[in-house]
Amino acid sequence: MLYKSIKIKLIKISLIAAMAVTVVVAPLLGQYAAPSASAATSLEDLQQKQKDIQKQQEGVRTKLESLKADKEKQEEYKNTLDEQLIQVRQEKYVIQERINALDAQINEKQREINEKQLEIDVSFEQLGKRLNAIYLAGETSALEVLLHSDNATELMDNMAVVQSITEHDKRLIENLKKFMNEIKDQKAVIEVSRTEVAAAKIELDNKQDEINELVEESNRILAEIGANIDEATHTMHALDEESEEAEAAINRWFQEYYANQAKQDSVQNQITQNQNKPNQNTNNTGGVISGGVSSSGWAWPCPGVYTITSDFWDNRAHGALDIAGPGCAGSPIVASKAGVVVQVNTDSWGGGYGTYAFVDHGGGYMTVYAHMSSRVVSVGQYVSQGQVLGYIGNTGNSFGAHLHFEVRLNGVKQNPANYISA
Repeated sequence: MLYKSIKIKLIKISLIAAMAVTVVVAPLLGQYAAPSASAATSLEDLQQKQKDIQKQQEGVRTKLESLKADKEKQEEYKNTLDEQLIQVRQEKYVIQERINALDAQINEKQREINEKQLEIDVSFEQLGKRLNAIYLAGETSALEVLLHSDNATELMDNMAVVQSITEHDKRLIENLKKFMNEIKDQKAVIEVSRTEVAAAKIELDNKQDEINELVEESNRILAEIGANIDEATHTMHALDEESEEAEAAINRWFQEYYANQAKQDSVQNQITQNQNKPNQNTNNTGGVISGGVSSSGWAWPCPGVYTITSDFWDNRAHGALDIAGPGCAGSPIVASKAGVVVQVNTDSWGGGYGTYAFVDHGGGYMTVYAHMSSRVVSVGQYVSQGQVLGYIGNTGNSFGAHLHFEVRLNGVKQNPANYISA
């Protein structure tokens, strides 16, 4: 009963694991299609490509973790099967030893039976010879007994001896038969025991065959999971390479931007000309809001919202701060430093960045504000530090209202935490 309950449990685990492999792996094999880096021509295209890759990476990463969890469960299941197999083999060994001992006893009893049968056969033969001799002798035997007897007493004694010999042979044969029947009964009892033990061994053989089948199935599932882990890992590596290419392409856009000295000079001139001018905007059209300025002179980009949900080091290609908080949707996003807006999106997807704005602060510094619900600035516009650029939203490749905030120096991502403080 214990074995059957364990077996049912193991089969259930096996079926669950097999179903998990089917559910998790099936979508994986046909999902990945590597995008072409050479096709990206604009910053928006490059950002779109990068976000698509990151989304695929997350999906593959999730599936890879699920596959590894399935493999761990399947390995635990197989270890249980291996333990069961060891127990069955040990039990079979003990039973085989019992069968060998019973066979030895049966053989010993058979040897005793054969010996008694031989004694009976010899005694029968001797008795037969005596009876045959007496029969052939007839009266002569009685006459010889009489002639060899000196008196009546001796005659009676001689006749009693002849009769006694015959009776002795009969009793000897009867005792031998009785003893042989007793041995046969003992042998029959031993044979019954051997039959029972042999039946138990057959049952164990069947158990071993069943467990071997389960082990074989478990090995097949493990091999399948392993193959899909290899495939997912290969896909992940390919996506990593594509992500690196996409990141490199975006970085090249920034390099090209900073290689255009005339554009930088124009932005720097605009910043210099506007730095000493009072800002005339209102909050609704891009007014100035104080969000707290760090010792390094950078302002917190979303006043009143201070929870960092993802830092610079989260995920390989993140390189930004995600800032959010309860009820943050619609909260204002402000320029961390004065500068000129040099890039905005043209739709709500924004290459995965959603509604966004890039602000060039001069000196090689640029900030990125992404996933806005709406923006209130446009390309070429000068913005003061703390001026409203837009409002926190959930546009683009986003899974909840937040601000994606980047700081770049000559196009290279910097850790924003080194520049701003809440």
